[in-house]
Amino acid sequence: MIVNDKFNERNLYKFTEAEYLRFLYNEGRCNIPFLDNKPRNELVLIVGRRGTKSTLASWVAAYETYKLLKVFHPQKYYRLLPDAEIQLTCVATSEDQANLLFRQILGYYAQSTYFHRYMNKPTTDRVYIRSRRELEKYGEEGKASIVVKSAACSARGVRGAGNILAIMDEQAHFVDEKTQSNKSDKAVYDALTPSIAQFGSDGKIINISSPLNKSGLLWDLYNQALSGAEQILMIQAPSWEINTTLSSSFLKGRYNQDPITYDCEFGGNFSDRVKAWMPEEYLRRVIVPDLKQKTNGIPRVPYFVGLDIGLKEDGTAIAISHVEFVEDPETGQKTDKIELDFVDQRAAGLPPYEDYDVLDFDMVTDWIIEICSKFHIMKGMIDQHNGALAAQHLAKKGMPQFDLVHHTRQFNSNLYQNFMMLCIDRKLRLFNNKPNAEDDDVVIEELLKLQVKQYSKNVIKVEAPKIKGHHDDRADAIMRSVWLAAEAIRTGMISGKTHSLANNRYHFIRDANHYQMIKARHHNITDNKRSIRHNRRNAWINKYGK
Repeated sequence: MIVNDKFNERNLYKFTEAEYLRFLYNEGRCNIPFLDNKPRNELVLIVGRRGTKSTLASWVAAYETYKLLKVFHPQKYYRLLPDAEIQLTCVATSEDQANLLFRQILGYYAQSTYFHRYMNKPTTDRVYIRSRRELEKYGEEGKASIVVKSAACSARGVRGAGNILAIMDEQAHFVDEKTQSNKSDKAVYDALTPSIAQFGSDGKIINISSPLNKSGLLWDLYNQALSGAEQILMIQAPSWEINTTLSSSFLKGRYNQDPITYDCEFGGNFSDRVKAWMPEEYLRRVIVPDLKQKTNGIPRVPYFVGLDIGLKEDGTAIAISHVEFVEDPETGQKTDKIELDFVDQRAAGLPPYEDYDVLDFDMVTDWIIEICSKFHIMKGMIDQHNGALAAQHLAKKGMPQFDLVHHTRQFNSNLYQNFMMLCIDRKLRLFNNKPNAEDDDVVIEELLKLQVKQYSKNVIKVEAPKIKGHHDDRADAIMRSVWLAAEAIRTGMISGKTHSLANNRYHFIRDANHYQMIKARHHNITDNKRSIRHNRRNAWINKYGK
């Protein structure tokens, strides 16, 4: 075996398999120094992207199928019911990803004529295979009890029949437990592991993935293996050690984009760099317990809108805020604070657009206008990259307040650092619609899950974790809305004190509809007074002349 440098340019070492295992152990990348006779039924394979992880897993699946077929009656051998199903299950982040691994396994079946007489015709996600006993008893078109199948990550979907082999592909990239517990790495793992118990040492679990952060199930299994868990074989290797066909130009290109990300995604190392953006206590201290999301604005108070436009994979999010003149609990003096009033999101495939694969601009702009019509919008911001057409549509429909801003890395960094400083200084007021529930409002939850990458001393990148089901659309919209309000304060364009006076004057107004009713009543009274004055004037002229 040849071990190359990290760009696949030079041969560094030449090993036998046993020597390579010792090499990995000495580098802390394997938990055993040599092969022994201890039964290990769990493999933790941590390899960088394009490192042929799925290929290795499909080899194991094909071999385990071959071993089953060598047993005349597998159910009798494992003390199961005579026709009980025996499964080999491939689980991945999505149905398409799982089917990709399944097709690789089918490819190895197809290459060997040994499997052909035992197999039924496969479907898109499973194939039934007859044991030798079933072939003899039921014939070539008869019953088949060995099932090789694929499934998306779902704890409910993988429960059931016993699995002699369970493969969790890209395990570190399953959704996390707090976001969607049924689809989390731990939930799927806990659902699969009991199903292999009835097969004793022949039952196997393969956990394969490129690494992510130092958290989650893969990180826990990695540490368990290094701490002496005897049932686990753990191997950690970079992409270039496993796949020597990766071109040096490709690897250098990815390295030049971001050396630290390269070390994680291709070097196979867990990331220290990607970490939580904001300490939770900073955010918690600006949440106002009694504050709720508003459905209407206060008349004469200017509001600021942040938009994040997405039509297909990402959603479109809107955030609205204003400047409030309130008492500071620490100093007891009133000061300007930015209050978040409204946050919402719309996405294709989710209610009320569950029947749409892609949203169109009319659909999005109509929704934005419907919301903005309930607030007195002073200014809005959209990212120039995605929002040019949306801004044009909004302007045509009577809303020219939105500025197109080119979001450079530096500007995006400024947006998030501005929000962070406002939290530290307690100049923000955020709502949490579920303060007494076990989980947070979706807005607070999204903000708490954001992760940060440090590019330089003063430049950061904040985004959602690279895990299915995580988004940062609402967060981006909030940052833009809050930035506009903060800029209005900094430039002296606006002061919460004047709004407070307006609020006192119109404190009896419950909402926008109530305001319109009062306004109409005022106009009617004024018109009646004018009519009375006009009638009196005409009566005077008729009696006394001009």
